[in-house]
Amino acid sequence: MSKCFGARIASISCSTSYAKGGPPRYEWKCNTSIGREDGNNDERAWREEGMKNLILYNKEECPFCWKVRLALHESQIDVRLIDSESEEQRKVWQRLTPKKTVPVLINGELIIYESNVILEYLSDVTGRLLPQDSADRIVPRLINSYSDSLIGSALKEIIFEKRERDEHNWDFNRIHAGVDAFGKALVYLSKMLGSRDFFGNDYSMAECALTARFGLAEAYGVEIPEQFSNLQSWYMRMKERPSFDATSPRKGVASPVRVNG
Repeated sequence: MSKCFGARIASISCSTSYAKGGPPRYEWKCNTSIGREDGNNDERAWREEGMKNLILYNKEECPFCWKVRLALHESQIDVRLIDSESEEQRKVWQRLTPKKTVPVLINGELIIYESNVILEYLSDVTGRLLPQDSADRIVPRLINSYSDSLIGSALKEIIFEKRERDEHNWDFNRIHAGVDAFGKALVYLSKMLGSRDFFGNDYSMAECALTARFGLAEAYGVEIPEQFSNLQSWYMRMKERPSFDATSPRKGVASPVRVNG
């Protein structure tokens, strides 16, 4: 028996309707029984009950999509993945976001189209991905932003060059510039991690963001150099978590490109 803001719920039902050309809409109804239970997690328990029948418009290799997939898995939330590159589906999800980018998360009538907003939403609903203390939340959020900006921009040069051209046509100046920028960006991350197991108090949105970036780096042949041994060990621990294999893009690993110095 579940709880709805402190009241006992005898049953929960869901009805589905379809707008023409649009995504399915879910309407949740709960039947409460007499009685009340007080507790700090009553509201969160009910909100988690509503985290069913989720839809994620997704692109496998997109790092923003991958970090959302990791966050969902680590939060123990099931989701239906829809290939955003399908011509039929593209017409659907592009009407849902002014940015015309994925990921897009659908929870009933709720539409969230920004990866970091999705992570914050999942944290609010589940109590995971961020520490409870407001001060402790700062570092995971900063690392998440750093991953999207500096790490992402460095790896973009490598990935786009290798993805868009045959190997004999690769611009190695562009690739090595990206590798060099990636190596420089790791200095800050290594300092912020130090000897800790996580960038925050526990697994957080920082781990989601960086695991996705490092995973793509590995897939495109970019290694974390030995001078950043703490980051190497951290990444190996992330790969050992069930969420890594469960959410990884289905792509082989390219030839290694080493980061110098």
